[in-house]
Amino acid sequence: MPSRKYVLGALGSLRLALMLITSCGIAVQASAATGAYEEGIRLMGGKKYEEARKAFDRAIKLNPESAKAFQARGAALGELGQYQHAIADFTQAIRLNPRFTDAYSNRAVARINFEGYQQFKEGEKYKPREQHHRMALADCNQAIKIQPKSAQNYVSRGDVYAWLGQHAKAVDDYTRAITMSPKSADCYIARGNYYHDLGRDDKAINDYTKAISLNPRNAVAYYRRGQVYEWLPARTKAIDDYSAAIRLDPKCIDYYRSRANVYIDLGQLARELDDRSTVISLDPKSSDAYCERGTTLYSLGLCRRATDDLKTAIDLDRKNTRAFLYLGRCYHALGDYQDEVDNWTAAISIDPREVAYYGQRARAYEQLGRRELSQKDRAKVRALGWLSSDTPDITGSQISVFSPISFHW
Repeated sequence: MPSRKYVLGALGSLRLALMLITSCGIAVQASAATGAYEEGIRLMGGKKYEEARKAFDRAIKLNPESAKAFQARGAALGELGQYQHAIADFTQAIRLNPRFTDAYSNRAVARINFEGYQQFKEGEKYKPREQHHRMALADCNQAIKIQPKSAQNYVSRGDVYAWLGQHAKAVDDYTRAITMSPKSADCYIARGNYYHDLGRDDKAINDYTKAISLNPRNAVAYYRRGQVYEWLPARTKAIDDYSAAIRLDPKCIDYYRSRANVYIDLGQLARELDDRSTVISLDPKSSDAYCERGTTLYSLGLCRRATDDLKTAIDLDRKNTRAFLYLGRCYHALGDYQDEVDNWTAAISIDPREVAYYGQRARAYEQLGRRELSQKDRAKVRALGWLSSDTPDITGSQISVFSPISFHW
């Protein structure tokens, strides 16, 4: 029979072995959490925000005490437009690390972007929520209090002041950030963006040019300067800057879209079409991408090809109003009046108060010789408030855009 000393020694060895196994397991789990986090950061750099979110999900599951994983997932959710979820993640990051300044700054950005999106969506019905503004500024002030020498913290507060229309304070914060970090291209870009919003395009160009001189490989600086040139308009310079941005970051969809828009103004529709096709190759699930190429094909008189793109756009997003409008135009140009009627009928089922749909269907019914139905649609047009004797035409190929403030991670 084993002695008591032997038994106690064996139990001690077993406990040690279990401790070693547990320690190894924790180390492996921690390593896996770090790996998932680093994968998410890499995906964020490539603007693959949904994939990044999933990587951060894994990191948080493996290590639910990681403040940086919650902060990074919040940034991914913010870039995806899920602002309330982003705010929740930034708040959790702050709970885990009350001195995490990036989480405070990003939470402020998420609050402002949420307000901006609501205003964009609701239009004149929107009533600003002052408490969000106060909380956003409080977050920025807290970040500055914790880390007063961080230029990024002043940039973030400048963005909030800019949104609130407090111009002098915004410029002061951007300028202070530049003073603190005079070799930061990003600080000059931030101030340049605001100068452009204010219509002070000469100052904006100067800041973007300075950013380029500090970092000639900063694609965003070229892109932003190109936007100013497009606005002026100085279209050749805009094309040059957009092309430089594309060379530096050939996977950024916005750069191709912006260059395509300038090609429209220059009448270079074949080049525009090339850029629209590149956008589709980069984002094949984008309804807007197919719609944009479809409208280009329509402008080139290639209506049959355009209908394929526009139908794909509608399949991807049944609420893509512009796709319905141009698909109707294509069918009309092709003389496919029954298809045109079917298109307007589908559009009406989605938005039964859009006057133009009834007006255009009335025209298609006229072409089919179905005058009774045409008159019925014209009566609907009048009932919805169109007072002119003319049928309302499809106008405007512009898409209203909400431009959120960027997050950092």
